[in-house]
Order: sequence, then structure tokens, then C-alpha cells
Amino acid sequence: MHHALAELVSEQRAAITLAYFSGLSQSEIPAKLVLPLGTVKTRIRLGMMRLREVLAAHEVRMRAMSERHPTEETREQAVLYALGLLDAGEARAFGVHLEEGCAACESELRQFEHVVAQLGFSAGAVQPPAAVRAQLMSRIGSQATSALPGLLFVRSGEGLWQDLAAGISMKVLFADPTQARMTAVVRMAGGSRYGAHRHAAVEELYVLEGSCVCGGQLLRAGDYHRAEAGSVHVPTYTDDGCLMLITTSQRNEMLEER
Repeated sequence: MHHALAELVSEQRAAITLAYFSGLSQSEIPAKLVLPLGTVKTRIRLGMMRLREVLAAHEVRMRAMSERHPTEETREQAVLYALGLLDAGEARAFGVHLEEGCAACESELRQFEHVVAQLGFSAGAVQPPAAVRAQLMSRIGSQATSALPGLLFVRSGEGLWQDLAAGISMKVLFADPTQARMTAVVRMAGGSRYGAHRHAAVEELYVLEGSCVCGGQLLRAGDYHRAEAGSVHVPTYTDDGCLMLITTSQRNEMLEER
């Protein structure tokens, strides 16, 4: 659905996003957008008509794809995708192809991913050089140290990057287990997306590099966004990649996409 929404002009997408996800009434949406009610109705109507066209075309493609058998070219792409060897543009295109419902390519990819997973078990254990081990242990020992009581410092080379989703990694700078909140740096690779979710508490983000579409709005470096508790984010995605600072709850609820 996020690809269909991307087909809309930004004005129509914003109006539909507010109408469906925000819980605002018909009279509240125009106030939020600072537009006449008639203009908002027109944007919603035209946007919904465009979504209907895009989804109808998508269903036709899905029916056609379900009857296909993988070609040598698509099988080769599945192999390279599983090994992480496709360049960013090819990986993005193949990912979109899978999301459009090609069951044959999905099956091929899953089988090759299993092969790749088994390859990892064939590697023998390697003892790291003493210098590398000493450097690693020193870094772990100094990670997130504070100079004075009540002060926390995390250096640029400290902290561990964790995979959050495909193409998305996160480095937690601070976590408060009592409030279930954390501050983190999130890096999204070009073509990656993070699923829809409902906020258990206020979420704030600041884009440091690149750009992304969050909450139906394009955010560029230097832009700030705040989402209130109970609000919903539709899938967040980026075409060219981005880096952002985010403060959020660890109890957010992931939602099924429609």
C-alpha cells in the first residue's frame, strides 16, 4: 500500500493520511491543513480515485505474476540478493518485485537464503590476533563512560549498531528501563522501509543526513518531527538513505499493513 500512496501528489497523500490515521473529524482536518473544507474533500476524492486505479493495476500484475515461473535471470537475482551482492538500485528493484506478490521469486529467495544461512556454519573458528582482542576489550571497557557523576558521554566510535529491519540499523545511546524509553541513532539505507506502528509515548526525531518520508511527509536534513502518544506512523521509507536521531518508547506497537 505504501507504494500506492507514493503515487499520489503530496497534497492528496497528506489529506488521506489525516483522514484515515489521525482520527480527526471532517471539520478538524481542514483546520489542521489550514485549507477550506471543499478543497480537502476534493483532494481526498481525487486521491482515493487514484489509489483505486493503482491498486486495481497492482492486482492485475499480481495475478499475472502468480502464474509465472522463475527465469534464469530472476533466479540469478534471487541468488545475488540472498548473498547481499546486488547493488542498491538492483536490490531495491528486486525488493519491490517481491512486494508486488511474485510467489515464484519469493520461494526461490527463501530457498537460497536457507543455503546462505547454512554456509555460515561451514566457516571454521578463527582466533583473533592479540592486538585486535586487546583493542576490542579496551573499547568495551570504556564504552559509555562518564567523567563526573550524572554525566554520560558516548563517543562516535563507541556503541554497537544493531540490525532493526532490512537495511535499517540502530545504535542505542541511552535506554531508561524504568520508563521504557531510549535515545538512538538510526541509519536507513536507500530503499529501506520501517513498518507502520502506534506510539506508546511521545516520539521525536531529527534528521541528520539524507531524507525520508515519515508520517506521510518528506523530511530532509535539519527537519524535526514529533509524534504524540497514541498516534500512528504509516511505514517510513527512504529512497536515498538517511541518518536520524530519535527518542522513542520501547513499547511501540507494530501494526499490520493494509
